[in-house]
Amino acid sequence: MIVGIDPSLTNTGVVAIDNNLVCSHNVCFTPSKNLFGIERLLFLANAVRDFVDKLAPDVELVSVEGPSYGSKTSSLFELGELGGLIQLTLYQLCVSYVFPAPTEVKKLMTGKGNADKDKVKESVGLTFDIEGKNYTEHEIDALAIAFYGRAFLKALKKEGPRVPLLDNIEVKSGIAKRTSKMKGKVINPKFSFTTSLQELLKSS
Repeated sequence: MIVGIDPSLTNTGVVAIDNNLVCSHNVCFTPSKNLFGIERLLFLANAVRDFVDKLAPDVELVSVEGPSYGSKTSSLFELGELGGLIQLTLYQLCVSYVFPAPTEVKKLMTGKGNADKDKVKESVGLTFDIEGKNYTEHEIDALAIAFYGRAFLKALKKEGPRVPLLDNIEVKSGIAKRTSKMKGKVINPKFSFTTSLQELLKSS
């Protein structure tokens, strides 16, 4: 089972899908308008914790959309705090996770990293059975993020030189990381392997 999370200070979409692209759980966490600052962040982090914890025995990976660093939104700092709390929560639950950039999710779903929401929704509709179902736009985004997580796992399980950028990537309990021999230190994978991932998906 793959969990996809679309973090937002107002509406955090969360879904769980299986390897057959069937969505078994979907929810949108909306904090009260009376919550601000750390109280709002804790509400969302605890909601994510409860969701993942209930499914934890079956969760292979949690895919959380990372921040859009090119965004000019005034809440970017708080979104970064939310992402950090979610990361800590998943680490404490001993659940493996990845944080793809929004452009990487869009590129995998549509072929273009700058695709608009309508294009992403269209691609999600072609991938998942969402017609006639009351998915919020945040849950639809979470489906795309979960699809990325599924593709990430699929690439990890492949062997051979077809995916050279995945060399030395391993998913640890609580953290997905890449050991770079070039730099001699453990770094976040940054998901720079999307091109290889696309080629892998086409050939499988």
